[in-house]
Amino acid sequence: MDKETKEVSKLDRLLKFSIVIGILLISWSVAYYYLMFLPDHEAKKLASQELEEITKQDQQKEEQTKKEEQEQKEYVVKRKDDCYDIYLSEKEQWDNVKDFNYEEIGDVCVVKYESKEVQKSEEECQKIFDTLSPFDLGTVIGEVVNRQWRDCIDNTESRGF
Repeated sequence: MDKETKEVSKLDRLLKFSIVIGILLISWSVAYYYLMFLPDHEAKKLASQELEEITKQDQQKEEQTKKEEQEQKEYVVKRKDDCYDIYLSEKEQWDNVKDFNYEEIGDVCVVKYESKEVQKSEEECQKIFDTLSPFDLGTVIGEVVNRQWRDCIDNTESRGF
């Protein structure tokens, strides 16, 4: 019996040792899951939510930009209509009204009148344009100087409304 008891005792210890090793392996597996997989999964989930939020903000900005562009287009159309009305009104009052134009840069309606002055030479007109700085191109100042130069070349006078 002594021998059997020793074998049972050995088996008992082996069984207990196996159970402890199994429990340790299971706990390490669960710990690995919580320490490695879950934080990575949460980070991906958070990054996905941030990406969705950024995409939504970009869509809102794009919609706002489209809305502002549409409002600007509608404003320009209204200003062009107003400019045409001003042109017709001036044409009724004066016999030398030649043309009109709406300039978006300065938000101004320009009505052109035929000038009664003697036509200037192209060199004299070029002096007006030469006063323009390269930095003024595309600005209100550039538009005014360009209009003066064009008036000189066309022998017209412009008036802004």
